[in-house]
Amino acid sequence: MLKGAGFTARQLKEEGYSIEQLKEAGFKPGALQREGRFQLPDLKAAGFTAAQFKADGFGPGELKQAGFSLQEIRQVGFQAKQLGLKAGFTLHQLRVAGFPAMEVKTIGGVTPEMMLEAGFSKSQVSGAFSKAELSGDKPVSVKPTNVSDAAALLKD
Repeated sequence: MLKGAGFTARQLKEEGYSIEQLKEAGFKPGALQREGRFQLPDLKAAGFTAAQFKADGFGPGELKQAGFSLQEIRQVGFQAKQLGLKAGFTLHQLRVAGFPAMEVKTIGGVTPEMMLEAGFSKSQVSGAFSKAELSGDKPVSVKPTNVSDAAALLKD
């Protein structure tokens, strides 16, 4: 009713309406953040779900800022490549959240050694990388200086 009457989230906030009331009136999280200048954690606390944030154009880093867990962010369909280090998640966090080694490998710059350090098993890492990548014959996304060391760690 209020939204349909042409009022903006900012106008309604200035009139004393709460986030919950604005949510009930049909405002989406993006409009409430932009126009109403509400903080992401407050929007989450008002009951907006990770799926609603994503549907309104928010990325994984913003969902993290709002206070959603990595598991919740994963459940709405973000892949490891989207969650990588730019979004502020570590390889260890991705592993604990259940991302398979093959998917984590798609993050640019991830090396076998980094995955081992994050707690992936030798067999998981060797299954994600080709023999050439493990031996250092073929560059990984960003060729590290210690690929041969990582390959040695993978030998049983």
